[in-house]
Formats: sequence, structure tokens, C-alpha cells
Amino acid sequence: ANEPVQCCFRFQTRPIPVRVITAYKVTSLRCTKPGVIFNLQSGGEMCADPGSNWVKNHMDKINQRLSNSLNKPTESD
Repeated sequence: ANEPVQCCFRFQTRPIPVRVITAYKVTSLRCTKPGVIFNLQSGGEMCADPGSNWVKNHMDKINQRLSNSLNKPTESD
């Protein structure tokens, strides 16, 4: 299937709280500008500049959060 390519044309410049972000994806290489799409708890999406320090930090935190949730034992004591 040929999925539509999601690209970012405008970026969120001010940092947003990492707690409102549920996931992210990096835009396609076919886009004219590199971008990161943050999925928000509200169901919305937001584009951010992958070159910004706050965006890199948020991506790291989300990666840690995802790996932590995968490593947690499923059954409780």
C-alpha cells in the first residue's frame, strides 16, 4: 500500500512537556525538511525540529519510557 507521506512544514518552537507526548515518529526522507511528529495524549500531533535540543531530549526520554515498559515483568508479586 502506498501510504501518504507525512511531512512537517511548520515546527513547534517552544518546548512542550514530555508527559503529554505518547509517542513519536520521524518523517520520511522524501520530505523536504527533516521533522519529528509527536503524538499527544489529546490525540493530536505536533511537528518538531529534530535539530532542537529539547526535541532530542524528549525523544531520549520517550525511548527510555518505552524500553522501561517493555522490560517490566507482566505478573505482579
